[in-house]
Amino acid sequence: MKVTILLDFVHVLEHLWGAAWSFFEAGDPDAEDWVAKQALKILRGRAAQVAAGIRRRATTFGYSARERAGADKCAAYLTAKKPHLGYPTALRRASRSRPGS
Repeated sequence: MKVTILLDFVHVLEHLWGAAWSFFEAGDPDAEDWVAKQALKILRGRAAQVAAGIRRRATTFGYSARERAGADKCAAYLTAKKPHLGYPTALRRASRSRPGS
């Protein structure tokens, strides 16, 4: 039997918020929009692109190591956990198994 392990998406969101606070001031509503966009990309199977984008943004804007710590942690997490971020497959399977689908 093959077992697929998925990470709890709430945990993924926590990491995205850590990255957001590297890029936005506390309370900035743009942070919520940014997190939502990145979350949707991850749900669509684009975690590697999200990680690369986070690293690129932190580098492009010249954040110090301290300022970009949350961003780097999130990018490393997404990269390391990529095998367990198979949300597109899980969502397809879940939609097929619903009664009436």
